[in-house]
Amino acid sequence: MTTAEPYLETGHEPTTPEGDTLLRRWIVNLERSVISQVEAMGGRSVETDAYTATDLGRPAILYNWLCLRRPFDNLDLGVVLREADEFFRFADAPGNGTVFIYSVWPTPDLRPYGWSLSGHPPLMFLPAGAKAPPLPVRLTIEPVEDHDAFLATGRVLGEGFGLSEAERSTLQERFDERLLADRRLRFWLGREDGQPVCAAGAYVDAGVVQVLAVATIPAARGKGYGAMVTWAASLADPSLPAMLFASDAGRPVYERMGYLPLMRSTLWYRPR
Repeated sequence: MTTAEPYLETGHEPTTPEGDTLLRRWIVNLERSVISQVEAMGGRSVETDAYTATDLGRPAILYNWLCLRRPFDNLDLGVVLREADEFFRFADAPGNGTVFIYSVWPTPDLRPYGWSLSGHPPLMFLPAGAKAPPLPVRLTIEPVEDHDAFLATGRVLGEGFGLSEAERSTLQERFDERLLADRRLRFWLGREDGQPVCAAGAYVDAGVVQVLAVATIPAARGKGYGAMVTWAASLADPSLPAMLFASDAGRPVYERMGYLPLMRSTLWYRPR
């Protein structure tokens, strides 16, 4: 008679305290922020022990995605991908934007299952206590608190991220005051001589500030505006560390601010 080996915990079980490690805090914060925003804009969400998934029901960058809660080594790949197919309704929603899978861990090759590799965005960390430099003379930064500021922020994000017309339409129709019903979420808008040019958001939860949606319109780039609006978001709660996942192009900007690269995560995508 053989005795089963005891289960080896990974530190990412449902029973693991959310403040157990910095990585655990990041995952908890990230999934809550996306669920909060998608549900505020009328979308769907689901949570399992293995992942969270959100679907806005329309083309929308990084709102339609699945975020892994545990390494793939501890998951049944076939089950997760089959459930993803069912949740995102690939067969019933052709042309309805792009779906992403995000993992802070390396993953198996998902190409045989219809997914394409977007890349390995670096996860970055800024210790608490950082200080922002003075603003450039022509730039002002304000918290987004009224409808006009929301509309301007949506336009900046659409242009800054180079979104498709369908994705920009989603932002214009649904990026509004409903998002801030969750007081953990805040946005800032930067103006050059009164004209909206940059924006960023922050979500404060699980003992960390997540910096999100950092964008500068093409005509205003190269002036340090993106870094300054990132500072506003990073210091949403100065007593907490800030974290974000960056593009390789944006990484040098964050490193000059004092952000440290912790690890590379994994991002897959699939059109539907």
